[in-house]
Amino acid sequence: MNRQRVEVILRQAAAAFDLALEVKQNPSPLDFKLHRHLRPYFVEASQEMIDEGNHREAMFWIMGAYAIAHNAISIDAPPEEQAIHQARWSAILDEMGLDTPESSEVRQRQAQEFSGRISALADTIVASNPDIVRGTR
Repeated sequence: MNRQRVEVILRQAAAAFDLALEVKQNPSPLDFKLHRHLRPYFVEASQEMIDEGNHREAMFWIMGAYAIAHNAISIDAPPEEQAIHQARWSAILDEMGLDTPESSEVRQRQAQEFSGRISALADTIVASNPDIVRGTR
């Protein structure tokens, strides 16, 4: 996913966050994060990551906030707004290869395997650099 696409998704997510703030009436998962004063942490911090060249990393935070907003919209927004946001949400999940439970499971396994490789590499680095463990230079 390129930077421009991530910026489009951030704008969609910010719009969803704003709508969720307007329509929210009922509890939804992680809705304690749906407050106007938290918006800058979500939008501006994500944009800063993108500006620094970390657009892929920003997607983790964007999608987390977007999911929270999406849940509130799915519960409390008018049907026409729900349809618009569901179409956007589904398109992003499809683009990320997370559009079905099966594809989500595959991506989860891939992430777990990658995490294991990173952990093993970190162990190797620490083991071959005893000063890291002792905290000396």
